[in-house]
Amino acid sequence: MSNIGKEQQYYDGREYWEGRAKKYGSSSKGWKAIGLMSGEKYYYEYVDMIDKRATFNFIQIHPGMKILDVGCGVGRWCIAFARRGADVTGIDISEEMIKLASDNMKKEGLDVNLVVKSSDEMDFPDSSFDLVHCAAVLRHVTDPARFRKSCENIVRVARPGGQILLKEWAPRKRKESGTNIHIIGRAYHEYKHTVEREGAFLIREAGVHLWTRLDQAYDTIAAKLVPILKSRSGCRGESIETKEFMEVNYPGLSRLFQLGRRILISMSKPVELYLVPLRPFGALCDSRLMLFQKR
Repeated sequence: MSNIGKEQQYYDGREYWEGRAKKYGSSSKGWKAIGLMSGEKYYYEYVDMIDKRATFNFIQIHPGMKILDVGCGVGRWCIAFARRGADVTGIDISEEMIKLASDNMKKEGLDVNLVVKSSDEMDFPDSSFDLVHCAAVLRHVTDPARFRKSCENIVRVARPGGQILLKEWAPRKRKESGTNIHIIGRAYHEYKHTVEREGAFLIREAGVHLWTRLDQAYDTIAAKLVPILKSRSGCRGESIETKEFMEVNYPGLSRLFQLGRRILISMSKPVELYLVPLRPFGALCDSRLMLFQKR
């Protein structure tokens, strides 16, 4: 862990994401590596469909457009942008993530510039990109100083008039992340004010993934149930993912949970596609798309 100041410690992001990439990079097309642990194929496909529909309703990609994907992970968004003819650069704090992304680009026959670099350390020249895309990354930058530096860099490397698209867990009020030291529930206005302070202005925002508010019931139950089950199984204190623990030790209960989640997602799909784009429903979402333009 890095120690910034005398009171607060923050986790080592490079070590954490490197570990995830090595452990999960070869499974589930890398979804587990980038943090989505609790799902099956249908779950990942649903998240991907909702993400891309919402994102490409927000932005237009043109051939030759210079795009930076911050925290590119295994390259999901790099592939989506490159397929539309953009000139794409992806950065990630993890060297192993970049290796996985590079392999994925080769499989897709795409030419993408991939660089091992964190959001607060990137040193591209000013005004290098037409669009800077950053999805589900800044929530994991828990150190306030690195968060501010990351936002500064994201705005700095966008050209004047260029766009910045953030997709983050950004509730209306800051939320505690419990014992999870790898994520922080900054409020929407914290993202907005920090980015605008660096020289960009918000031109559009909308909610996404309303279904996750219902899906949180699964996580709430699991958070209370799993410690009890771990204690009974002699796993107290072990570092083990909830889903893995359930599958190994309680397969019947795990299948029941997954069936409930699959039914929930099936019921949520029409709501997500047709109601969430309407502002009253979008306002209920904790995940938000925020589109800025650099001055």
